[in-house]
Amino acid sequence: KLFDEEVERIETARMVDMCREMIEILKGYRSEIVTYASASKSVTYLHMANTNGLDYGDAFSSFSVWLLGELVKDEDIVYAGHGFGWRRAEIDHRGIAERVVDKFRKAERTAKISPGRYPVIFPPTGLDILLLTLRLALNGKNVLMGESPLSDKLGKAAFSPAFTLIDSALIDYMSGSGKLDSDGVPKGERKLIDEGVVKGFLYDLDTASRAGVPPTGNDGCSPNNWIIEPGEGSLEEMVASVREGLIAEDFIGLGQGNPISGEFSVNVALGYKIENGEIVGRVKNTMLAGNVYEALKGEIILSGEREWVGGWLYAPAVMIPELNVTSK
Repeated sequence: KLFDEEVERIETARMVDMCREMIEILKGYRSEIVTYASASKSVTYLHMANTNGLDYGDAFSSFSVWLLGELVKDEDIVYAGHGFGWRRAEIDHRGIAERVVDKFRKAERTAKISPGRYPVIFPPTGLDILLLTLRLALNGKNVLMGESPLSDKLGKAAFSPAFTLIDSALIDYMSGSGKLDSDGVPKGERKLIDEGVVKGFLYDLDTASRAGVPPTGNDGCSPNNWIIEPGEGSLEEMVASVREGLIAEDFIGLGQGNPISGEFSVNVALGYKIENGEIVGRVKNTMLAGNVYEALKGEIILSGEREWVGGWLYAPAVMIPELNVTSK
């Protein structure tokens, strides 16, 4: 299901009211927070025909709501935001605002973390740092060119047995879902990584033809929706198991350097220190460094709870037992 007729009926005034309500909730927590709210909708009609008799039409809807806050105090700046987008007209905008309030509430206190190697928890909203590398490594064009470190890993174990990744275009109303890609190739669902073993890559029609493999229905060899299989337990239980470590929510500098190699060194834009199983405050002037392939090959821990992020990713929290953390 790709189209919700209720999206067409959403009026501009309603979207403005949703944004106003979110701003009021965030400013009700702290009035000095500078707020940015947005809501948008779109409806797209597609018709595809050719001289061989293909005659196909479809409609797609899209609706998204976002809230971002900025709090400046002396030389300290805190950014926190949250949002969601998909193809349905139903979004809990108040819940989005409460999520942002919770992030600011956790950031009220600051905490220092000494340089060292610590367990780092990536909630679903913070997984971009890991998934950017996988998006590039599983891209069929990079595999064809030999630029992906996974090019020669098909059928081999390259990740932790706890890690399973699925690409699916068959989930109702999600942003990455669809029936056909832009080449007219049917979309579907496939395991890319199965309990750590590389099972396949993402191909559009042109790249698949050059590689001599079937196309997978992935425009630009990019993901449709990505699904990460869960582990056990809750995020709260995961936090409670950590004597000293970090929760990493957001980053500055993501994508700089050479992410396809897996190497990363990024500033933590929003992160919290864990002490004796409790979040004790926000960290400042802190960086994470490591290698995605090495991090996901070890004994990673995944929560049993999962969350949709951005309308295309359904994932649990992921804890890497040891990553390099630097701070000043």
